[in-house]
Amino acid sequence: MNNFIIRPATNADIPELQCLQRVGDLLTADENVFGPEQFQRYFNDGITLVAEHDNKVIGYILGEYLLGGGVIGWFIVVDVPFRGTKAAKMLITEFKRVAKEHGATWMIAYAVDPTHLAHEKMGAFVEKHTMREVLYRL
Repeated sequence: MNNFIIRPATNADIPELQCLQRVGDLLTADENVFGPEQFQRYFNDGITLVAEHDNKVIGYILGEYLLGGGVIGWFIVVDVPFRGTKAAKMLITEFKRVAKEHGATWMIAYAVDPTHLAHEKMGAFVEKHTMREVLYRL
């Protein structure tokens, strides 16, 4: 089950990305999923990659470039039946490659227990304190 295709996301993928956003509990501050226009911004100005298995999107990573030569991976999600199959590792590896190709020299992402252990195995420095994401509605 490790035969995944990692590729850039397209507009045709948006409904599947929205479903996966719910699976990953990655809702916006107003408890919604991204609309097509929000995804389109990341397609154009950031990096959005999907993991595909048997012509079905089973995971994705979405991020953007930061000042100072960095990139942030905001959403990293893999559908439940495909967790533990290296799909996330493949998404992160390709995300890092694309970011480096575009001049990024560092990456940050948020990880929850126990996924931070997988990030450590991939060479990430993982902060040892407990950090909670704080989200404000504006």
